Amino acid sequence: MSRTVWAVLALLALAFAAVTGLAVKGGILGAQKPTAAIGGPFQLVDQTGRKVDAGALKHKWSAVFFGFTYCPEACPTTLLALGQTEKLLGPKADQFQTVFISVDPQRDTPKVMANYLSNSSFPRHAIGLTGTPQQVAAAAGAYHVFYQKAGD
Repeated sequence: MSRTVWAVLALLALAFAAVTGLAVKGGILGAQKPTAAIGGPFQLVDQTGRKVDAGALKHKWSAVFFGFTYCPEACPTTLLALGQTEKLLGPKADQFQTVFISVDPQRDTPKVMANYLSNSSFPRHAIGLTGTPQQVAAAAGAYHVFYQKAGD
């Protein structure tokens, strides 16, 4: 395999190890009562305009990350890596979803999110979420995510 593939696999392995560590620490995979280390309730809108809450994360492994469609490097690179992960999962890809939450709701409307996520190299099972600035701020707070618009 090429160095790029190995680098992506190594990065994803570290990410999955961190998620697994949080799950074990929180008791999700252990015998203790399950508690969430991060995350919480949210009310947003997906790329089809449908209202979505934290229930969308149940019953699937979810890679949740915050970004924006005008992001020049990190966001598309992450989505490309997650698209490759989906392919590597083969038939188990239906048990995995990518949840991309925009921190730029003024520009990232459902239509913009749908167009952005239509890239064939991005995950097929991606859910693009946006909402009002207050809804996005609440979701970011639940996930302990800091963001700031450039120039603010």
